[in-house]
Amino acid sequence: MNLCKLKSFLLNRLVSGAEVNRPGNIPNWFEYVRPNFEEFAPVGVEKVLQIGAYAGDASNWILRNTRPAQLHDVDTWQGSVDEAEFNLSWTAVEKFYDKSVVKNSSKVVKFKMTSNSFLECMKVYSLTTSFT
Repeated sequence: MNLCKLKSFLLNRLVSGAEVNRPGNIPNWFEYVRPNFEEFAPVGVEKVLQIGAYAGDASNWILRNTRPAQLHDVDTWQGSVDEAEFNLSWTAVEKFYDKSVVKNSSKVVKFKMTSNSFLECMKVYSLTTSFT
């Protein structure tokens, strides 16, 4: 098993719990871009790559509305310069992501790494479609 597959396997864990309550300090940035997704997202694609999964809001929308066979989510869950002004617990954001996508976990492949690292690993995965 190569390193990329191993990381994905170890991080793509199931989290128990049916209903997810959003902690008040985790903003839902997806609401600002939802109209773009509604207008441009293709339906019925086999695989979708999302760079920057954050709390899983876009992930859940993609799974519900485009119905891909697989969704590959890439994020460090360590924040970025853009979020530096927010006092977020990135551990809490990642836990919320894990819980919020649990009902679709069989379709989600989680990669906890930088986008550069993922793109290096991408040679192993043949992704046919990407957006976001």
